[in-house]
Amino acid sequence: MPGTAPAGSGGTESDPLDSTLGTILPPGALRTSELYRAVYARDASYYEYWPRAVARVSTVDEVQRVLALAAQHGVPVTFRAAGTSLCGQTLGTGIVADLRSSWKGLEVLDQIKTEAKCTPENPPNKCTW
Repeated sequence: MPGTAPAGSGGTESDPLDSTLGTILPPGALRTSELYRAVYARDASYYEYWPRAVARVSTVDEVQRVLALAAQHGVPVTFRAAGTSLCGQTLGTGIVADLRSSWKGLEVLDQIKTEAKCTPENPPNKCTW
């Protein structure tokens, strides 16, 4: 039902995913409260998908740790960045990885190889997909 959190979906201290996410991210980077999940459950579209958790990642290492943990638990990860996607693409029922505050630039180096240079606030890192 729109406007209400799905029962048993994140936001609980007994959830092993939540407790493990809290250990691999810096303090304040993990949000599992119903309020944060409600904010990230919607975008400018009419879709509503409640995430289990919101992770504000700020380094390549944090992204890698979140992806590894999500794979281990069989939980999808949806990236949310500067709002350049189509309606509904920033929503997910697993972990929403919010890149908006720390990732200031992305430069496509080679479209054929799908290679890009990602720039978190400090030294540039090279990401290859």
